[in-house]
Amino acid sequence: MKKTEIKPDRLKKIAGTIHERLEGEIMTTAEKLIASGIEKGRIEGERKGKLEAARNLLSLNVPLETVLKATGLSLDDLKKAGIIK
Repeated sequence: MKKTEIKPDRLKKIAGTIHERLEGEIMTTAEKLIASGIEKGRIEGERKGKLEAARNLLSLNVPLETVLKATGLSLDDLKKAGIIK
């Protein structure tokens, strides 16, 4: 096999190109992680809002079945959150 020599300038250019491509992929991964974190936060915030609404409705003596229908929460959700026993 014949060895091919690469001149230093050409090697720097190749390395720079590889670095730019990898940096773009890394940023894409970081952006995906950020988006995922934002989505998880949105879902958790929505869940907390539903639990708060359920707590408030129950404190106003709204029937449990109505609260479950209105919030979309389950009986188990309310038990886990300590809203009902």
